[in-house]
Amino acid sequence: MKRIFNFIFGLGLMAGAAHPALAEPATIQWDKWGVPHVQADDQEQAMKAFGWAQMEAHTDLILTLYGRARGRAAEYWGEPYVESDTVIRQIGIPARGREWAAALPVDQRRKLDAFVAGMDAYAKAHPARISPDKRAVLPIVSADPLMHMQQIIHRTFIAGSTIGMAMKMPLADTSSAKPETSPNGSNGYAIAPSRSADGRPMLLMNPHLPWGDLYTWFEAQLSFPSSNAYGAALVGMPFLGIGFGENGGWTHTVNQFDGADLYALTLDGDRYRFDGGWRQLERSVETLKIRGADGKLTDHALVMERSVHGPIIRREGQKALAIRIAGFDCFGMLQQYWDMAAAKDVGEFEAASSRMQMPFFNTVYASKKGNIYYLYGGRFPDRKQGDHAYWGGVIPGDRSELLWKETLPYTAIPHFRDPPGGFIQNANDPPWATASPAMLDRRNFAAHIAPPEVMDWRAQHSLRQLLADDSISFDDLVAMQRSTHLELADRILPDLLGAARASKDVNIVEAARVLTAWDREAHPESRGAVLFAEWERRMRAHGGSSVYAMQWDPGHPLATPAGLADPTGAVGFLGEAAAAVKARFGRIDVAFGEAIRLRRGTHDLPASGGPVQLGSFRATWSMPAPDGKEVVSGGDSFVAIISFGDRLKATGILPYGNSSHEDSPHVGDQLDLFSKETLRQIYFYPEEVRDNSERTEIVR
Repeated sequence: MKRIFNFIFGLGLMAGAAHPALAEPATIQWDKWGVPHVQADDQEQAMKAFGWAQMEAHTDLILTLYGRARGRAAEYWGEPYVESDTVIRQIGIPARGREWAAALPVDQRRKLDAFVAGMDAYAKAHPARISPDKRAVLPIVSADPLMHMQQIIHRTFIAGSTIGMAMKMPLADTSSAKPETSPNGSNGYAIAPSRSADGRPMLLMNPHLPWGDLYTWFEAQLSFPSSNAYGAALVGMPFLGIGFGENGGWTHTVNQFDGADLYALTLDGDRYRFDGGWRQLERSVETLKIRGADGKLTDHALVMERSVHGPIIRREGQKALAIRIAGFDCFGMLQQYWDMAAAKDVGEFEAASSRMQMPFFNTVYASKKGNIYYLYGGRFPDRKQGDHAYWGGVIPGDRSELLWKETLPYTAIPHFRDPPGGFIQNANDPPWATASPAMLDRRNFAAHIAPPEVMDWRAQHSLRQLLADDSISFDDLVAMQRSTHLELADRILPDLLGAARASKDVNIVEAARVLTAWDREAHPESRGAVLFAEWERRMRAHGGSSVYAMQWDPGHPLATPAGLADPTGAVGFLGEAAAAVKARFGRIDVAFGEAIRLRRGTHDLPASGGPVQLGSFRATWSMPAPDGKEVVSGGDSFVAIISFGDRLKATGILPYGNSSHEDSPHVGDQLDLFSKETLRQIYFYPEEVRDNSERTEIVR
C-alpha cells in the first residue's frame, strides 16, 4: 500500500544565513528500488528535497564524510583519523570550502542553501536515525558539501595517488618514485545514429568504483520546470555527477589527468633552496583536537608549512615534499553540472563543459538530436617542459621554471564532436583511441597532457566490441556492457596450454585440462577464471609486461601483446597457481561465483564480472573474507543504458542498492540482478514512477 507522509519542520540556522523557507512543497516518490523521484516547482524546492532524500538513505555516511571533509574527524571519532585530518588541513580544504561558499553568486548560494536545509531538516525530524557518535557533526552548513566536493575531487581523484606516493617514498632519494596504482575502471560509450540499428543515439554509463565510503552513488531523479534529469550523485554532492534526460546524457570515466605535483625541497632550518638562494617557509599553527577512548579531548598543535609551490605534506630532516594541486578555483562546479543536466543539445552541453569547473574526468555525451561529444577533461597545468612520465615523478623544487602558475585553456585540451566512425568509447585509456578512425593527434597537444597511446586489455575489449558491429541495437549495447570475456586469455592461453601439455606434474596436467575446457568468461558458473586470475597475478608479479613474447604495438592495437616470452617459466607458475587454488577452495576448477561472493546485508550470492586487469568489460574486484572466500568490494557501480528517441528508454542497476542503512530493504536489493547479469528498468516517466512507487513524501 502506498503511504503518504507529510513532514512539516522548523528551520534551523546555518553560519551566515537562514535556511530558506520555500512557499510550495516538493514531492518525493520513492520507487520499489529505493530511488527518489523529486518533483518541484523550482530548482530550490528540488534541491531541498534532494538533500532530504540523500540524508534519508545515507544519514550516517553523509555525516561521516562531512566530518572528515572538515578536518575534524579525530575530534569526533578519535585517533584513527589524525592522518586524514592532517592532510585535509594541509591542503586547505576546510578554509577553502568556506571561501567557496562566500564566493558563490546569490542564486547559486540559494540553491546550495536549500540542499543543506533539506539535510538538516531530515536530521531534526528523525534524530533516532542518526547514530549517537555522528550527531556532533550537526548542523550541516553550506560549506560542508563544498569541502566534501574538494575531498572527493581534489584530495582523492586528483591527488590521492600522489599523496600516497609522498607518504611512502624515501626522501633521501626520490628519483624512482612513482604514484600508487589501484584497480582502475569505468566504461563509457556514446553511439551516434549512423551506428545505431534503429537510428536512435545511445549512451552507456558504466563507472567502476569501490562499493562504499565516499565513492557511494545515490540514484535519483530531479524534475522541475527548467530540467528533468535522472542519474546518480556521489553521496553528499549537490548535483548529479552522471545523468540523462530526454534531450541527452553524459557519463564520466577516470582519465590520465595529472593535476597534482610533488616538489622535492632542500631545507636549511625553516628555509628552502630556490633559484640559487633561500626563501623562508610560511608557517602557521592550527589546533587539532583528538578524542580519546574515554571521550575526553586533547589538543594537538598542527604546524602547517608552505613553500611557493604549495603546502608541505611531508618533512624529514633537511628534506621535504610540497604538493601543488590544480583546480582549487573551481567553485563554479555546481552551476556547471546543473547546466549540463538542463542542456537541450550538444551546443548547450559543450558550453557548460567548456567552463572546466570540473578539474578531472573524461566526459562522453550523446544527445537526442544525434550529436555525440568527447572531452578529455581537466584543469591541466600549463607546464613549459616535460612529458607525462616526467610530471608523474617528483619534480625538483629549486627551479622557478618548473613551477607552473596557470592552467591550459579549453582550446588546448583534447575534445571533439561527431566522429565519422559513429561512436565514442573510453575505458580509462588515453584520449587518442576514443574514436575509430582517430579524431585526435597527440602531436597537436602538450606532451604532458596524456601518455602515448596504449590500450590495456579492457580498453582493447571495449574497442573490439564496437568495431565488430556496425549496426548496434539497444540489446546489443546491453550485451556489450555485461561481457565478462577475458581478453588476455585469447592472447595467452594457446602458448600456455601448448607448453603445459608436455608436463608430467599432476597439478599442471589438471590445470591445463581445466583451462582447455574453460569458456574464457567470468560468469558465476565459469570454471577456470579463478585459476587463470591466480596464474596471471603470479606472472605479473614476476615480470610485468616482460612476460609477453610481443609487446603492445600501436600499429596492431587489438592483436598485441601476444604470446609468452618464457613458456616454460609460465608453466611453473601455473603449477603454483593450481596448488594455491586447490588449497584455498578445495578444487582447481572452482566456479568463479563459488569463490567470489556478493555480500551486502543479508545477501550472499555468487559474483560475476571479471578482474579489469584481465580484460573483462564488466568489472568486479574483491577482497579476502574470513571464511576464505573473496568478497566483491568494487567494480561496476551505477550502470545505465539509454536510448534517446521520441520516448526515452533506459535500463540500469546500482548493485549494492540505494541505501546504506542496515535496516533498509534496499541494502543489497539489486545484488541478485547483478549475480544473474541482468539489468532493471529505470522509471523515468510519471506513469512509470506512479505504477512502481512504494511511498510518497511531501517536503516543505
